[in-house]
Formats: sequence, structure tokens, C-alpha cells
Amino acid sequence: MIRIIILSLLLTGWQTGHAQTPPALEWADLHLLNGDSHRVMLLGSRSAPYMMLEDGRYLVEQQGIYYLARLQNNRYATSTGEEFGRSASYQDPEEKEARQASSTVSAQANPPARTPYSYQGGSFEQPLVVVRVG
Repeated sequence: MIRIIILSLLLTGWQTGHAQTPPALEWADLHLLNGDSHRVMLLGSRSAPYMMLEDGRYLVEQQGIYYLARLQNNRYATSTGEEFGRSASYQDPEEKEARQASSTVSAQANPPARTPYSYQGGSFEQPLVVVRVG
């Protein structure tokens, strides 16, 4: 029995250790709307991602626009407000809204009439069940 407990604790510890391991640092290509291409390393966490360019500058992405960033506490990247470029798949919000408005179909429909339920029949008796617990 003790062997089973020790084995399960070891397996749980091994799985927890692998779950906390960050992903391997890999270089990726970043393609911008103007045709430029840059090599970046994906860093940060799921909730606060950022990228590092080959020359050591940092980028953060907000709604398809990449901004230069600076690191705080060697952990979090915050935007400097200086635009670096736009994603190759970036669309202006006005363009996106116009396309969505043209693709929607509007129809006038009356909602169904809502009336409370009322019993229209004759007499009705609800069966009653009494359960004694003792």
C-alpha cells in the first residue's frame, strides 16, 4: 500500500514539474502589413505575451498593431506608445465595421405574444404526498 502511495506521489510531482516548465525559446518570423519581415523570439506568459527582436528591442501587440516596449522588473513588457508596425492580417476598425454592416441581414419580426399560463379546464386537484421521516 505504501508503495502505491509513494508511486502516485512521485508521478504527481513529475507531472507538476513538467506542467510548470516554460516552452522552449524559439525564433519566429513576424510579417508586417508593409511587407517587412523580422525575426522575433516569443516571450512572456499567456496573460502577458511579448516579443524580442533580433536587435534586442521588445514588442507588444495590441489589436493587430505592434508597439515598441520596455521591460519592467525583467518580467513585464509595457508599451512605449511608439508604433513599430501593423500585422499582415490587420484591418482598420472602420473597414471591419463596414464589411460587417454590409454582410448583416436585418429583418423586421414581431416577437411572440407572451401571456401567462392559465388553466382552462374544469376542476383540477393536485395529488398530495406526505412522507414522514422519523
